[in-house]
Amino acid sequence: MSCIDAKLEDVLECQNGDTGVAGLERTGYYCFESDIKTWPTLPSKDATTTFEQRVTLTDSFIMNTGKKFNKFQFTSDLPSVESELVGPAKGKSWSNTLKGAVRSTSAQVKGFLDATKNGNMIFIVIGLNGEQEVIGWKDKPAMVTSGKLASGAKADDERMTEFEINATGKPAFNYTGTIPLTAAV
Repeated sequence: MSCIDAKLEDVLECQNGDTGVAGLERTGYYCFESDIKTWPTLPSKDATTTFEQRVTLTDSFIMNTGKKFNKFQFTSDLPSVESELVGPAKGKSWSNTLKGAVRSTSAQVKGFLDATKNGNMIFIVIGLNGEQEVIGWKDKPAMVTSGKLASGAKADDERMTEFEINATGKPAFNYTGTIPLTAAV
């Protein structure tokens, strides 16, 4: 087992230019677990020398022929990722929840939820700080855990579809690879 030597002040020091801004970009990306041919290499606990290396994927996803990551849009003021340590002492794991919404109840939105409701998926979101995070992994994929379409009842209500996606086991890895947005050949 390897230990990482770091001073508390090194961990807490705010890097020059880091604004700490909260939130996610409006565009996210998803694919089904079966769309991926080769996964980025997981960081080795014994080979990492920094905290960042423990949670960063540096390789890119390689997709199966004809497959790619697909774009989806959030309502800009509502998406978030929450990563929480869960479990008993000495048995901790991660629970990662992607919360999002779109101001629509269209057939396209309803169809997306229907098509993904039981799928094993991988999501990539980009924080307003520019960091990309991967939700889900090959042994613990992300799944849609809830979805709600509401038409609204009053004139000042909104048509809204809210959803939550959850993946457990691994942290929400930072991702420095390329997001494959063109179908693999």
